[in-house]
Formats: sequence, structure tokens, C-alpha cells
Amino acid sequence: QNKATDAKSAKTPAKSAKVNMAALSSVRSKQGNKSQMDQLSLWNSKNECIAPLSESQIDSIHQLALLSRHLPMPSDVTQTTMKAEIKDEKDQAKSISSIPASPRSPNMPESFENHGMKQPVETAQQFFSWFADVELQMESEQEQEYRAYSDQLDQYYQLCTSIEEQIDNALYHLEELKDQHVTVSTKANTLHAACEKLLAEQTKLMTVAESINNKLSYFNELEKLSRKLSLPTLSVTSEAFANILARLDECLSFLQLNPSYKESQIYTLRFRQCLLRSLNMIKHYVVSRFKNTTQIILKQTNRVIPPERVFTEYYNNFRTSSAKVKVVTELVEQRANKSKEYFALLQDCRQCYTTQRIAIMTGYIQRWIQTILQEHLRDHCAQVRAGCKFMLHVCHDEYELYFNFYGMGSDEISQLLEYFSNCLYTSLRPVIIKINHLETLAELCSILKTELLEDQIIPKGDELAAFGLIVSNMLEDVQERLVYRAQAYIQNDIDRYNPAPGDLAYPDKLQMIHDMEQKQTPEDKEGLDDSFTDPEMTSIPLGSSTPMNRPMQPLPVVPTADSYAMWYPTVRRTLLCLSKLYRCVDKYIFEGLSQEAISVCIRSLIKASQMIISKKSKTDGYLFIIKHILILREQIAPFEVEFAVKETSLDFSHIKDVAYDLYLKGRKGLTLDSNNTVLKLLLDGIPHVTESYVDSKENVNKNLKEYCQLFINHVTDLFVAPIKAFMDRVKKVREVINETYTGIKRKVTGILMSMSIYLSNKDTEYILFKPIKANVLQTFKKASELISSNYSDEDQQIIGCPSQDQVTMLLATTKVAED
Repeated sequence: QNKATDAKSAKTPAKSAKVNMAALSSVRSKQGNKSQMDQLSLWNSKNECIAPLSESQIDSIHQLALLSRHLPMPSDVTQTTMKAEIKDEKDQAKSISSIPASPRSPNMPESFENHGMKQPVETAQQFFSWFADVELQMESEQEQEYRAYSDQLDQYYQLCTSIEEQIDNALYHLEELKDQHVTVSTKANTLHAACEKLLAEQTKLMTVAESINNKLSYFNELEKLSRKLSLPTLSVTSEAFANILARLDECLSFLQLNPSYKESQIYTLRFRQCLLRSLNMIKHYVVSRFKNTTQIILKQTNRVIPPERVFTEYYNNFRTSSAKVKVVTELVEQRANKSKEYFALLQDCRQCYTTQRIAIMTGYIQRWIQTILQEHLRDHCAQVRAGCKFMLHVCHDEYELYFNFYGMGSDEISQLLEYFSNCLYTSLRPVIIKINHLETLAELCSILKTELLEDQIIPKGDELAAFGLIVSNMLEDVQERLVYRAQAYIQNDIDRYNPAPGDLAYPDKLQMIHDMEQKQTPEDKEGLDDSFTDPEMTSIPLGSSTPMNRPMQPLPVVPTADSYAMWYPTVRRTLLCLSKLYRCVDKYIFEGLSQEAISVCIRSLIKASQMIISKKSKTDGYLFIIKHILILREQIAPFEVEFAVKETSLDFSHIKDVAYDLYLKGRKGLTLDSNNTVLKLLLDGIPHVTESYVDSKENVNKNLKEYCQLFINHVTDLFVAPIKAFMDRVKKVREVINETYTGIKRKVTGILMSMSIYLSNKDTEYILFKPIKANVLQTFKKASELISSNYSDEDQQIIGCPSQDQVTMLLATTKVAED
């Protein structure tokens, strides 16, 4: 028992020591864990932070914490495995609960039995042993969950390690596959590049071969084309011939672009020979067609052809072959701008066409022109109008016929139409240059300018352009003849006009017309105006003149037939000539002729005025020229031209001075210095060109002003001649004043009547009489001042010089009585 007790006691200290060591280790571990936790808390403490975290790191930690709250089950732990483990744990618990409990001692409490105390504790050693066992059991029970979790983690770790080994193994195999793939890809790319290179070389060789074949095809075409051109059944109007021409053009173009090819020059010559051969075939076909048609038409037109069949014979028969010929000519026209051979062929074909048309139409046109000239032998305007109308039809038909054979216009058709038109020009020109009548020439200008050029030829454009040139030449001839005849008319019928006694019967003829108008009723005046005609004014009315190239401006309407019937003949002729020229010639020509005509007309009026003065009186002469100058100024005012003409002359006045100086100095002027007169003559002896402007309107106004002033002075002298004589003699005052006053009362009526007859215009009469009245008043004023300064008041009353108001009343009363 002692041994057992010692053994137990030995075991008990050992066991207690073991328990103490376990408790000590537990306390140490707790202290170590606490120190570790303290150190860990310093890592991110607010005061002494060992390892501070950034805001982004803190956010990452919070996100990981949120994600780690619900950890997923491992992929290898399935739901079935979990159910099996739970079932095993339940079975194990049932097995433990099924073990029969040890017989409890009757004296031991149940709670001790529950803690493994089988027997009652009698000693301290037993208690410590039991306590150590209980403590171990409690620790074991407390750590069971963690141990199970640790075992589960060990399993997971082993599983992860196995998976990692498998992944490493897989990565190794993948690396091997990658290396193999790289090797295979490299070999495949190399093979692909080699194949591509071979394909490129194959394509290049095929392209080269095709290019060679294409280029050789042009050389091989020579034999084929030569064989086709030699076929007897080949027609130039067929599509096969057009294809031959196209292929020849292609081959020649290719050889010309590649002159460096072997034998290219030889093949070029051979192809050109083939081209010339084909072009000769075309030329022969076209020329033979034209000539055969011409011969047929000429044979048919040798007999007399009715007018209604002229067009059929000369045009429709020639047009029968146009369809086939145009097919060939269009082939040539399309290539004419690219090759000189085609251009030469086209020119030959067109020349042949014009030659044949000239051979057919020339005789026919000349016969018709001669027929027209004979039908209108005495009417030159009808000749020109009918001839031009005929040529318009010919040009129109020829123009349309030409485009039935050709697709493009050319100089040949213009030359052909110009040739036909020239037949009319050569026939009419001798007739035009023999016309002397201004009216006929003016009407011809109107026909050629308005009816033909403006209304018919210009709107047609190219169709009648050639005929328009001929008409323009004809118009220039007519205008030239008109200008020549106008100049001759101005010199012979105006400048050299010798007035008849009736032309100078002024104021008798005016008084006669005035008396007739006073006796006539308004109905008689209208009948007289309608029935009166003047041979020089009715051919072309003044109010109907219209200029060429300028808008029509009507001339002033003549008041009555009596008015212009009483005009002086040179005025009528001048205005008639200007009215005809104004609508027929160009502006600058009209300006020169108008200046000449107006100057000559004024000279003739001055001459007639002087003759009237010598036969009648100065009053009639002055009023005559004033009347006609006013008429002339009024009638030329509507002409929209400048009557100013520039005249150029040579001034030799300084040459006279130099020559006279040379004559005076003689040999002294031959010295070799600045006084050498010969050298001065050579340097200064060139005449100077001087330019001056002559204005016809200004000349008219100047002459009008001059003769109005002469008339005013003459009437003034006529009225106050006695008082002027008195002012010179200063005697017989009263008789002179009475004589003057009585003379005014007696003569003023006649003067006003003459002014009314000549001028027939109240405004003009007033304007002309106003300065006369002023001069009379001024004369009486001077006489009154002279009397006042030399005579007393009593003498002044005896003299009785009328005052300004009395003289004004006298003139006004007389004028009113006359009205």
C-alpha cells in the first residue's frame, strides 16, 4: 500500500506539475497573444502609427471585409459531401449517447459524474488529478470546433496544393504547346510567304505574257487588215470597213507611242500604206458619187424645167445618195482632227462637193438673176428685193443639202454660199453705181439694212452668214453711192441754186397765204391740208426719218402744208437730204455731210437775203433769213448726232518766217553756228498739224443771233432815226419829237404785220420785238435827259417830249390793236 501510495503521490506531483505547466503555457500564450495584439494595434493607431494606410488602401480593406462576410464554399466541397459529413457527425453523436453510463455511485452527485468523476475524491491529489482531467476535457471541448476547422483548413490546404501542382503542370504543358505553336506558326508563315511570292511571280509572268501578247497583236493585225482590204466584196459603207479604219487607227497610235519597239518604223509605214489605201477607197467612192449625180442632173436640166420642178431637179436628185455618203464622211470627220491624212481627205471631199454644186447651180442662178433684172427693169428696189429673196432661198436650200452629206460645218460651205451670193452682187453692182436718185438709194439702204440684215440674215446665224457678207458689201456700195450723190446734190442743187423771181417774192407770197387763211373756214383749211402735196417733200416725209443703228426719233411735225410750201427751196432740199441720209449712213458720215449741207444752206440764205434787201427792204431781207434759220434750227434739233466736225489742216505760217529770214541773211545765214538759217529751215520747216472743230448747230445759232441783232438795230433806227438825227444836231426839237412819235404810230403796225407773216409764231415775235421796244424806250429816255439838261421847264413843256409810260403805252396799244 505504501508503494501504491508513493506511486500515486509520485504521479500526483508529476500530474500537478503537468497541469501547472499547461496552465503556465496557457497564461504565456495569452500574454503573448495580448502583446502581439497590442503591437498590431499600433500599426494603424491614431497616435503612434507604425504602418499607416492610405485612403485608397483603407477603402480596399473595407471592401474586402464586406466581401469576406459571406465566403463561398470551396469548389470541391459539393452539397452532397456536406450532407454526408453532417450525417456522420449525427451518427457519431448517437453512438456516444448510446454508450451505457457507468454506474453512478450512490454517494456522488450527478454533476460530478457528468464531469468524469467516477469515484468520490478523497484526497487532494485525486482532486487535482480530477481537476486536471476536467480542465483538459474542457479545453478539448472548447478547441474541438477550432480543431475541426483547422483540420478542414488542412484539407483545403492539401487540396489547394494539389490544385496548384495541377495548375503548374498545366502551365508547363501550355508553355510547351506555346513553343510548339510558335514553331508551327513560323513554319506556316514561311510557307505562306513562299506561296505568296510564287503567286506574285506567277501573276507578274502572266501579266508580262499578256502584255506581250497585246503588243504583238498590233503587229499581227497588219496581215489581217491587208487581207481584208484586198477583198473584192468590201464596201466602204459597211460596218466591217469602219472596224478596219478603227483598228488601223489603234495600231498606228500604238506604234507612234512606242517608236523604240523593234521594227516599229517598218510596221508604221506598212500600216500607213493600208490607211492610205482605205482612204483612197473612200475618196474614190465619194467623188464618183458626186460626179455621177452631177452628170445625171446636168443631162436632165438641159431641157426646159417648169418652175415647180426646179427644186426636185436640182436638190432632191442630188440628195438621193446622201445617206450612204454621209456614213462615210462621218467616219472621216470623226478622225479629221487626229490625223492629217483624214483632214486632207475631208478637204478633198468637201472641195469635190462644192465643185459639183457650182457646176450644177451657177447657170441656174445666173439665169434667174437675169430674169429678175428684166422683169423689174425700171424698179431698182424691186430688183434688189426679188434678187435677195431668191438668194435667201438658194442659201437656205444649199445649207440644208450640205448637212445631208456632212455632219459638221466648214469653210467650204461658207465659200460656196459666198460664191453663189457673189453672182447676185456682180449683177446688181453695175445697176447700183448708176442710180442717181437719192430717194431710190435711201430705200435700197432700208431694204438691205432692215429687211435683210436685221430681220432675216442675222437671226439665222451661220446659215446666212456668207450671204450677209455680200449684202453688207452691197449696202456699203449703196451708202457710198448715196454719199457721193448727196455731196453732188448739195453742191449742185443747194450751193449753186439760182433762185427764180417767185422764190424771192417776199413778202408778197406770204401775204397772199396769210390773206387766204384769213378768208378760209376751218373746213376749207382741212381740205387744203389734205389735198396739198409738194413734189420735193412727199417722197420721204421729214417726220419719218430713222437712223441706222440708232433708235427712231420722230422729227417735228410740220404744222400745215402751206408752211413748208413757202420755205425757201434750199432749206427744203437741205432738210430732205438730211432726212434721207440720217436713216441710211453711219453716224460719223452723217455728221460730216450735215455740217457741209447746213453751211451751204446758210450761205444760200444769206445770198437770197441780200437779193431781197436789194429788191425790197432790209426788213424783208432780215426777216426772211431769220425765218428760215429758225426753221432750219427747229428741224435739225431732233437729230441725235453731234454736228461738230473735226477738221485737220497744215499750218505753214512759221515756214514763211524762216524762209524770209533766210532770204534776208543770204550767205551770212550759212555759218556753222546756232544762227544757221538752212539748219533752222530743216528743223523748223515741218508744217504743224492743226485741228479745229466746226459745229453746224453753233454756226446756225451764231447766224441767227447776228441777223436778229441786225434786224433789231435796223428797226430801232427805222423807228428813232429822226430823234437820233436830232440828238446829233440838237435843233428843231419839237418837230423831231412829234415826227418820231407819229412815225412810230404809223410804222409799228406794218412791222408787226411783217413779223407775223414771216414768223407765224407769237412767242418768236414777242422775243424779237422785246429788244426793239427796249431800244426805243432807251432812245426816248436819252432824249428826255438831254432836253432836261439843256432846256428850261417852260421849253420842256413846249417841246412835249413823251414820257417812258407814254411810249410804252403807244407800243402796247398798237400791239393790242394789231392782235
